[in-house]
Amino acid sequence: AADSIADMLSGGALAWAVRQASQPADEDHPLGHARAEPLAALVVAVLAGVLAVEVLRNAVMAIVSGAEAELDWPVAAVFAAKVAFKSVIVGLSTRALARRANPALDALRVDARNDLLVGGLALVGFGLARWKMPAADSWLAVAMAIYVGLSGLRLARENVGLVMGEAAPGARRDELAALAAKVEGVAGIDDLI
Repeated sequence: AADSIADMLSGGALAWAVRQASQPADEDHPLGHARAEPLAALVVAVLAGVLAVEVLRNAVMAIVSGAEAELDWPVAAVFAAKVAFKSVIVGLSTRALARRANPALDALRVDARNDLLVGGLALVGFGLARWKMPAADSWLAVAMAIYVGLSGLRLARENVGLVMGEAAPGARRDELAALAAKVEGVAGIDDLI
């Protein structure tokens, strides 16, 4: 349930960001709206962190209390369908990112990859619980929570700089300044933003 709520919120944030980023520059945003995408990616990163904490908390409580996984076949079928759907999303977004970097698309890929892991591990945990290893589901959830939390941190780290307007590394700025200096009519370069 936590994963599905996070998916809805992430999807909404990413849809908003893509729409905002496509808007042309205006009086209030003279440099355009491109920072909406890394902002939405930060929302996805925060939601991944919340999901990781919630799953970790539930998994640890299940391990400590000795709770067993519920073995509902319809739930397993839903997870299997989600794994198939998210596999397609991961493939398409990875292919699109190979053509052009895009913070919102990368956040979608990270979210879909996390969902793929959640669904896959849920199916593995379901199978192990059916084979009389009920605690395996909770231990897999601990591993998944750690992975999702780390991927959220990576996504946040990548996008904080974009939201804050961080400059390119010095070597890249020098390269861009040299390219600009070669343009006919350029007398000098005072600032490079």
